[in-house]
Amino acid sequence: IPPQKYVVKARISQAIVLLMNDEKIYNISYKVGYDNPKSFARAFKRETGLSPQDYKSLHYLTIHKK
Repeated sequence: IPPQKYVVKARISQAIVLLMNDEKIYNISYKVGYDNPKSFARAFKRETGLSPQDYKSLHYLTIHKK
């Protein structure tokens, strides 16, 4: 796996953890190393097939059911 691809995958994996902890998307983008939330959203969608908001909407309730 090329180094750049590895970095992107690691960033998106960390972003998913933060999304499931109810962190704000714009904060996540900076925490995982993106300078711009739009760049983060594009990279996230390329890797997961969903926008960060759609991913959160789809998976958050599944994880946090009572």
